[in-house]
Amino acid sequence: MAINKINKKPGLIAGDFLTSREKQVLLSLLIEMTQAEIASTLGITIKTVSCHKRNAMRKIGVKNTVQLHKWLVVNMPKISLKTIERPGLDSC
Repeated sequence: MAINKINKKPGLIAGDFLTSREKQVLLSLLIEMTQAEIASTLGITIKTVSCHKRNAMRKIGVKNTVQLHKWLVVNMPKISLKTIERPGLDSC
């Protein structure tokens, strides 16, 4: 998996490759907002929130929501605010 290769480079974590919208969705989940609340706040559909969550989970290599929350607690403070966009990886 490409993310595992990226993680071996010093100073990079998988979260650095999340889009700004994926970061917004994950931060909202971390503060225990529902997908409906996130959709309303960001002006997107619940389906789009789910898509951003799914894409982010794939990029960071977690399989379920419990793993996602554990990853967020440890890694969210480390994620760079600068988003590294990767064409083709963020289609919802």
